[in-house]
Formats: sequence, C-alpha cells, structure tokens
Amino acid sequence: FLTGNDYTCKELYEFWHPGCVMIRDKSAEDYTVNLDKPDRFPTLVCRGIDGTWTGAVDVSGYLYVDDLVRDREESMSMMRMENLYQEYQNKVLDRKSDGAKELMVGTLWSINDPLERTRILYEGDPRYRFRRIPALDEKDRSNFEYEIGGFSADYYIDLRRRLESAEWQAKYMHS
Repeated sequence: FLTGNDYTCKELYEFWHPGCVMIRDKSAEDYTVNLDKPDRFPTLVCRGIDGTWTGAVDVSGYLYVDDLVRDREESMSMMRMENLYQEYQNKVLDRKSDGAKELMVGTLWSINDPLERTRILYEGDPRYRFRRIPALDEKDRSNFEYEIGGFSADYYIDLRRRLESAEWQAKYMHS
C-alpha cells in the first residue's frame, strides 16, 4: 500500500518530505511500520483488540478501529458485547492522546456493540459524524458500483436472496 504502484503514497510522501526516507523500518512480527525518523512509538501499529497494547501503542494522530465485533454469534451475547465495549474503553481509548482523531468502521451487528454505543453517546455533538451507507439504495441500485472494482446491484440482490434477513440488514444495509 505504501510503496507499491497501485497508490501514490510514496510519491506524495516524497513530495511533502523531500530527502526523507519514507520507510525507516518495519516489523512483520510486531505489525509496525516506522516512517522517516525513529520515535518512541512506531508511526503505524496494527493490533487486534485482544493483542498487547501496553508500551507498544500511543495514538497521537489517528486511531482506526475496524470491525470490533467478529460476527453475528458474538453480537448475540450481551456479556460479550459488554466485555468488548469495556475492553475498547479501557485498552484502546487509554492509548488515545488528547486531540487524536478516531475513525470507527464496521458492521453494525447489534445496538449493544461499540459502534452503536459510541454513536448514541455522541449523538448531536458537532465534533462527531456518523455515516451509514447501505449496499442498495431505495430503488435497489448499488451504492458501491464504480468504474473500476466495486459491487453491482445484481451482486447485492443475489446476496439478499441468500442471506437471512437479519444478517443482510446488519452486514449490508446497516439497519
């Protein structure tokens, strides 16, 4: 992603940081990447919520949270949802510095998952934005059909036919 030809990350980095080395070091074992100058904490750290965070992660720029809830089965347990929310509060948010931005992405499986609890907590706060983009619009047109890649309406309509209604609504329609 950072150095390949499919994206312009390297080109943009070199433009904005002339003479700097883009990737100083990286570790597949620790799931880290350091850009340019070494610091106390890596530039990019990829960790699961059940991984070790203490001493390894400091969020001073952006926190990207993706799919905290694994699947429908996990979402159906109130205890699991509460434990996951508390782990998110006590492990993830503890590493977030004042002023850091957060982007949460995922499937809205349950009203008890961290996505929905966060939305309810900050609803009406102008500093927060929440978006739900359904796979299909009200006329069954795909919201994700692009010139290159993406997903057609036929693809989603076929999935809707095959999946249970609750699973379709959660995974693809966000309702």
